[in-house]
Amino acid sequence: KSRLYDGDLNAAWTIHRIVRDFMSAFSPICPFFTHHISSTIYGQSAVDVDSFPGNPFGKKYDENRNGYLRSITNELQSFNGEVWSTKKENGISLNQPISGVVIPENLKEFSEILTSMHSLE
Repeated sequence: KSRLYDGDLNAAWTIHRIVRDFMSAFSPICPFFTHHISSTIYGQSAVDVDSFPGNPFGKKYDENRNGYLRSITNELQSFNGEVWSTKKENGISLNQPISGVVIPENLKEFSEILTSMHSLE
């Protein structure tokens, strides 16, 4: 949420894809609702979409990226759990800043997101 308010283009793109893909997926179930919303936002009806949208970067990118992300899932979950546990042990609210937490080297790619998400100092 804070990333959207800060003008993060990646966060805005993610929300855009979620809304657009949601409209495509639910058009057979709620055609009038999805037609109205998608026509209002995008100028094109989601009811006219024949297939669910794919990755704009292509299938090979998906396979490589997904494999990498799956390989670091456990480390990411552990890091998030450690931060939340540390905050809980110290009586700090989850949305309050905390200092002294070091992001592991294999998660450095996500350091900006993790820093914002956990309010790391």
